[in-house]
Amino acid sequence: MKPDRFFRRWQRRKTRLLAESQALIRQCRAGGDAEQVHQLRVVLRRLRLFVRLGRPLLDPAAVSAFRRWARGISKALSSVRDLDVALEWLTAVPGVDAALVAACLQRRERCWRTARDKLSPLPVGVLAALSEVRGGQKHATALAERAERVEAKLRATVKAALPHFLRLPPEEQHTFRRTVRWWRYRRELALPRRKLTKDRLLTLLTAVQEATGNEQNRALAVHALSETKSPAAAPLLAVLERETTARRAAITAALRSLAQSQGGRVCPPKSVRQASAPQE
Repeated sequence: MKPDRFFRRWQRRKTRLLAESQALIRQCRAGGDAEQVHQLRVVLRRLRLFVRLGRPLLDPAAVSAFRRWARGISKALSSVRDLDVALEWLTAVPGVDAALVAACLQRRERCWRTARDKLSPLPVGVLAALSEVRGGQKHATALAERAERVEAKLRATVKAALPHFLRLPPEEQHTFRRTVRWWRYRRELALPRRKLTKDRLLTLLTAVQEATGNEQNRALAVHALSETKSPAAAPLLAVLERETTARRAAITAALRSLAQSQGGRVCPPKSVRQASAPQE
């Protein structure tokens, strides 16, 4: 893609994300339902990548202020989002104990009251500074080259971790998923909207992000249920534990498809390798 075309797409989408973030802040403060919270966090993640890519073209003070603001909003909403994920799973279970759902809803309401007070819009001066970008062919070329370097780094990081993902501790698996998500967002920026659903690499990255995200959501549901200290949680925790095998199979399939596209492979976890080894 020509640098000037890439620059225009980056600027256009960044402008839209900035507007969406401020609208969602207002909507969240007024309502704060699960979908609004989720969409705000998604928009902030995407916007952070756009600012990261364009950092050399933007006012340094505005970039620093934006990063502090975005991290603060995301951190404030983290516990709320975790409970929303758990509640989504709980309410889909037939015959779930109403008291259990009520306990989770009460915790969610407490977290939301704390978070809502921290949902301040981006200062007008920072918003204006992020909208002002150094233009010209020189800066367009610099942006395109930086974007290529960022994608190459993300690709290398994912490719190095792919073979061993199933052996990584949860914290490192979460870091891997976050890197895949950054790569997905960077890939989306390289494509016109009409090609987003047809690009094979984007499809593979999305599949990995969703498969690993579903497992993370399962873990969040387990944590939320465990925190209730309710006897009614025991059978639900058992259901979640039984889902582990299916979740892992979906993750493995998605990882293998991505690894094959990058000329790599995925190693099974040690327990599987040991179980399948021939006995002497």
